Amino acid sequence: MYGVKNVKTFHGHDGGCWEATLYCDGKRIAICTEDGWGGELQFHWLNHRKWDNADRQALNAFVLTLPKWGSRFSDDGKDDMDMDADLYVGKLVNAFLTLKKVKKILKKLAIADAGKIYTWSAKPDDQRVRTFVAKNHPDAVILNDVALEKAVELCTAGGVA
Repeated sequence: MYGVKNVKTFHGHDGGCWEATLYCDGKRIAICTEDGWGGELQFHWLNHRKWDNADRQALNAFVLTLPKWGSRFSDDGKDDMDMDADLYVGKLVNAFLTLKKVKKILKKLAIADAGKIYTWSAKPDDQRVRTFVAKNHPDAVILNDVALEKAVELCTAGGVA
């Protein structure tokens, strides 16, 4: 299974950029960089055999097993395209950064109410703020009280991450 760690973001020529370490089954296999100059991601494979890179071949084979992704030009699915390594790693990095944002939000008391996210500069167990939330936001979900995956889902729907 693939994953990313050590994600660093920075400002580049055309906006937000990042660098991340790509792992496969817990083994570090590449450093991936979105440098903000357009074009493909840069993969710096840790296995330096340039023409016979098993890690690169395995990643390319894996992403072809994933569902196709929709074209922005068609709603009927006819123009759906195969997943590629660039898009897949980009999705892994976006998920990593979203999780990081949500964890930061959860250090405060946070709620999701009617598609919006609200936070208070209070510890998640502050009863005074919880009483205020119960009175003024009766339909809200207290994000600190749900599983992390659900909090990520609600924050994403609320436009935070």
